[in-house]
Amino acid sequence: MMRWMAIVVVLLVVGAAIGLAVRAPDDNRSVEQFAVTTVLPEPRPLPAFALTDHEGRPFDAARLNGNWDLVFFGFTNCAAICPTTLLILSSVAQALEPPVRVVFVSVDPRRDSTERLRTYVQAFGASVTGVNGTDAQVSGIASALGAAYSVPDTDGDYMVEHSGAVFLIDPHGRYAGVISRPDDPELITADLQRLIGT
Repeated sequence: MMRWMAIVVVLLVVGAAIGLAVRAPDDNRSVEQFAVTTVLPEPRPLPAFALTDHEGRPFDAARLNGNWDLVFFGFTNCAAICPTTLLILSSVAQALEPPVRVVFVSVDPRRDSTERLRTYVQAFGASVTGVNGTDAQVSGIASALGAAYSVPDTDGDYMVEHSGAVFLIDPHGRYAGVISRPDDPELITADLQRLIGT
């Protein structure tokens, strides 16, 4: 009986400690301060990854260092969400100083070749970098950021389901936050100006 009571006490103490741990240590930087952006209490390092940009050059974690990046997952056959989001993010990137880069990660490797990706992203301006890779390479970085998507295992025409969120990477290459509603350029710009101090 005493042993069970001791276990219960330990579990209660551990539970209380976990409750304190998940509470943001910097409570004054709460979500309410931002209109459409959720900022993580502590930025999270990304695992190593190896992708290819729309110019055929390697795109790895080192390419995310030195500036803020807005990472969006989609595919070039997307009818509305992807082009609309990329237009909005491109306008936001141009409004900010220092520069912010938009990284468009294709989740449709079978159809989105480097050449196709290059043609697609060039329509959105120089601030947008297209990135592709194998299924395994793309799923690795998507999992690290929590970006959900689903590609049918079929040939021919098909639609891809994917998250509409935009993931914010800080100048140290860490996952810093997420823009859950990337549909208002003014709100996104205001959030990022406050966050990055422009």
